Amino acid sequence: MLTSEIAVLYSYAIFLIGRCDHQVPLHQLRVLIARWFFMATLTNRYTGSYETQVDAEMARLRDVNSGQAFCDVLERQLSGVFSCKAKNTGPRFSAVRAGRVRSW
Repeated sequence: MLTSEIAVLYSYAIFLIGRCDHQVPLHQLRVLIARWFFMATLTNRYTGSYETQVDAEMARLRDVNSGQAFCDVLERQLSGVFSCKAKNTGPRFSAVRAGRVRSW
């Protein structure tokens, strides 16, 4: 499936940025990237014109200067998608709204 392959590639690219450029501890990075990949796959983040999405993500990471700041940027993105306050609707997010999904 092409969208899964793209999600794997960009999740790995984000992993490498965190590990090589910002020295995020491996145990912390594994959990964060696993959540990122889950979000990217569940929401079809990299379908259609995914280049625009990737450019926006890379722009957010461009000014990051520490491992903690790197993690904070990704956490904000994740919480924006998997939040009861998010403006997302539909069956994908009904479990989140109903409280059947545990917090990370």
